[in-house]
Amino acid sequence: MNRVLVVSYYFPPAGGTAAQRVTKFVKYLPENGWIPTVLTVHDKYYPLLDFSMLDETPESIKVERTPCIDFYRFFARVAKTKLNDVELFKFDYMDLHWYEKLIVWIRRAFFIPDARLFWLPFAVFKGLRIIKRDKIDVIFTASPPFTCALVGYVLSILTGKPWVSDYRDPWTGAYFYLKRPRLSAWVERQMERLLAKRAAWITANIEDTARKLENNYGVKRWTVIPNGYDPQDFENIVPVKNDKFTVLYAGTVNEKMHPLPVVDAMIKLFYEQPDQIGKVQFKIIGRIAPEMKRCFENPNHAFFLKPSPPVSHREIIREMLGADILVLAIPEGRPEIVSGKLFEYLRAGGLIICLDNWGASAQIVKQAKAGWTQNDYLSIYCNIRDVLRNRETGEWFWDWRTLKREDVIEQFDRRRNTARLAEILNKATEGEKR
Repeated sequence: MNRVLVVSYYFPPAGGTAAQRVTKFVKYLPENGWIPTVLTVHDKYYPLLDFSMLDETPESIKVERTPCIDFYRFFARVAKTKLNDVELFKFDYMDLHWYEKLIVWIRRAFFIPDARLFWLPFAVFKGLRIIKRDKIDVIFTASPPFTCALVGYVLSILTGKPWVSDYRDPWTGAYFYLKRPRLSAWVERQMERLLAKRAAWITANIEDTARKLENNYGVKRWTVIPNGYDPQDFENIVPVKNDKFTVLYAGTVNEKMHPLPVVDAMIKLFYEQPDQIGKVQFKIIGRIAPEMKRCFENPNHAFFLKPSPPVSHREIIREMLGADILVLAIPEGRPEIVSGKLFEYLRAGGLIICLDNWGASAQIVKQAKAGWTQNDYLSIYCNIRDVLRNRETGEWFWDWRTLKREDVIEQFDRRRNTARLAEILNKATEGEKR
């Protein structure tokens, strides 16, 4: 069996979507000939915890944790706010004190590639010991945060071990990319170039990320390994029983990614059909950014809008299975983004409303024949109205369940995709160079 060092800032019990991709890789790599050792941080540094995710890691897997000097924790103390709120701060729109503005400027100007930068010395020191102790064959890093990629780069330089860099999201091209001073932005682009060209192989969850690395930096060795769903997550799960027709949005809500068109559609539904009041609800489960709370915590909409904080991954699967319609939001202006939540929606089986007409996520929904792709509230209203009407009469205007293409959905099986990662690790250890 070969051995791989997996460097990931987020790992169970870290909650949210950031830890899921790498966790599933670690879960299924052993059956593909690779024994992983995980290098991560202590769980006190995570803004969200989900202890149910600990069950995803086999007991035989070594998980090494280190301290970290965390910028977010420092800012939370200064700003006197909760840690999980800090990561959602829209700094440009906050009413900050002068000393808070100074801290934000320092973050933008000097924390390159990200606020986890000061994990680097701890991770490198521990990583060197693990590579020597466990006779590691290859280094694998899961980013963002891209400090993980920087750790992989340094470890590869110091040990000569091949390094595979995984992009869960883009780096400088991300829609959530922090606006930096011009010089700092240039330095970061050079860092991205240096690291991308050093990696023995790059894996990305969407093709657009890999193509931009190729076009910008001449990267040739890359493979797309999409996010997906784990069939085992759906085994022996009892769906939530809702006493109302339920529309569900699971995930973060912020200024650039939100389900407001669905809220507007439901307001129109209740205006046109007041008899539906009390029969339909819209659940929003996840973190809501401060600037969006007035929209989604409006007491005038409390009769149908049900926001709630994040829950465990197992519980969100139960909610998905119990919902009638599942809502998927795409970041504004970034149609190439494919949300990891999409694949669990596909496996859960509910009708999907993808709030995009033609982007990458919309194409998958269309290929799978799993729902609608639209972002205008009138079209959404008409479709929800028709579903309710046909549900009450017992007649579906189109039998979407029989139309769904299971062959499209099955290609996003996490187990299958981990086998592809194992092939990349095998190639990396064969001594092939860029």
